[in-house]
Amino acid sequence: MPHTQKHLRVNTVQTSNRIRDFELLNKQHPTGNFFQSHEFYDVLKLANLKPFIIVTSEREVNGGLLAYTLPNPSFISRFFPNLIVYYGPILADTTNLNTLDMLLNNLDLEMRRRGIVQVDIRTPFPCCKLNDIFTQNEYVRYDPGGEYSVIIDLAEDENTLWKEMKRLARRSIRRAIESNVKVKEVVSERDLHSFYEIYINTTERRNFAPYPFSFFNTFRLKLEPRGVAKFFMAWHRGRPIAGILNTIYNGQSVPFINASLDEYWKLCPNHLLFWHSMCWSKVEAKAKTFKLYHLPKSKSPKNVIDYYSFKTLFGGDLIHECSFYRKIVSPIKLQILEKAGKLLHLGVRTPWHLRPFSPVSTGEVSTRHSEKAV
Repeated sequence: MPHTQKHLRVNTVQTSNRIRDFELLNKQHPTGNFFQSHEFYDVLKLANLKPFIIVTSEREVNGGLLAYTLPNPSFISRFFPNLIVYYGPILADTTNLNTLDMLLNNLDLEMRRRGIVQVDIRTPFPCCKLNDIFTQNEYVRYDPGGEYSVIIDLAEDENTLWKEMKRLARRSIRRAIESNVKVKEVVSERDLHSFYEIYINTTERRNFAPYPFSFFNTFRLKLEPRGVAKFFMAWHRGRPIAGILNTIYNGQSVPFINASLDEYWKLCPNHLLFWHSMCWSKVEAKAKTFKLYHLPKSKSPKNVIDYYSFKTLFGGDLIHECSFYRKIVSPIKLQILEKAGKLLHLGVRTPWHLRPFSPVSTGEVSTRHSEKAV
């Protein structure tokens, strides 16, 4: 490992001035994002996902990361937690090997203290020379087909945004409108329960471990009034059939979670929801960009969820944005967890490190949505 500077301090913090210092770094840095923000930390804490923040500092905070445990409904899995660092760490100087090395060392100590089985780190920067630091800290880089994002510039007027979308996107949106699909805001807890039912339906169909209802309710009660989040649902003949949760941070709007009922896919509610969210982000949220994240560089093979074809329908630029790393902290615990699930038939979800995507985003889009003309 690289030699670390003796005057570089590392702190694991729950509530302190260091959280505010890290938030300031996150807001000011080009790679800063919602998933490393204090707002997201508050949501995770109230949802009992046990978040923590690690920072490095000299005179000022020069690096940090927000990590949290992934949700899992199995009671056995709760004793074998998995951890994720989503769009982190944030480094004041992305060439500073010492800062990253110190963060990963302290993260390892914290994970062992908490009994973490494995960790997934998704950096806000593509693979670079920092890859060596991850390797030296026993991380394995893997490519699940989600290191790219589509960035749409919202400075264009609405007519230009419409014309820059692919023809299939425009046809699908028209199909939804002609089928009398309506988009409405989630304005009550009752609406949110409807959203959550669609979300659970999606996670069961896609075999993802769901976030708890409290996770979404905190978004609605705490972040929506502050303009940091927005829920929409698509309705058809009085029934909610799809939903989307958008986050807004530092001028960028991101569709975080999207879910829909499979039997209504022909009505194209997801296409309408994404277009509505894009327009709302531009006009109401005053966002500068709209980001569709975690898609591969090219079209996926057949018979899998085709994130690429759907997310590239809406125009914008495809950029290589992040890198994925994972580390098994406790191989013995991982073996126990997987064997217990098989022996007891407890329905332990497929280990997230073996899937192309973790349960952070349901990404409810299938190949048929994007390939069939409507």
